[in-house]
Amino acid sequence: MADIKRKGAYEYNTLWHQDPSAQVVARAAEAALVRGESVREFITNHRDPFDFMCRAKVPRSNSLHLRFKDWGIDQQLQGTTRYFVSRNGGTLVKVAPPTGEPGTWKRKAKLTDSNFNAVMREIAGQPGDLDSVGTPWDARIHTGNRSKHDTRETGICSGWRVTECADARHFDWSDLNYEWYIVEAGKLVNPLLTSSS
Repeated sequence: MADIKRKGAYEYNTLWHQDPSAQVVARAAEAALVRGESVREFITNHRDPFDFMCRAKVPRSNSLHLRFKDWGIDQQLQGTTRYFVSRNGGTLVKVAPPTGEPGTWKRKAKLTDSNFNAVMREIAGQPGDLDSVGTPWDARIHTGNRSKHDTRETGICSGWRVTECADARHFDWSDLNYEWYIVEAGKLVNPLLTSSS
């Protein structure tokens, strides 16, 4: 058999500077596509814990949080951390700072500074629905949904629980949620099925 060329999501022989997340997914997809093996059997029988670990990395201005809503716990993690998808973990969230001054109305897209400033001069001191700095909302310069600048949160592995394992000794086979890995491998094996749903 000729050498297999792996690219993108199908690559699992990563270099030190590349993201080594969930390599079992690419390995299972290759096993299914090249050798006709079952994705589920491959993943549930795979025994290298590092192939199940994922990496989350955020810029310095952002932060990573592991949240346990049932207990009201919000644990801030380091900017680059390792985790695995688990059955009993928390939700992993990236928190980014606001794109403008917190509490102020969001500005419409493609609005010139001169138009924005002209309307701001016109509405200054008028009563209305004010933001945190006392500026009233105006449909000519602000977004239609009256949204304000606030911290932005993005879920990582949304809809799934994760457990942090920066220390690889914290990896727990009994808590591993194989289903997430099986679903992700299925997306690589048959992308047409997942794009239509």
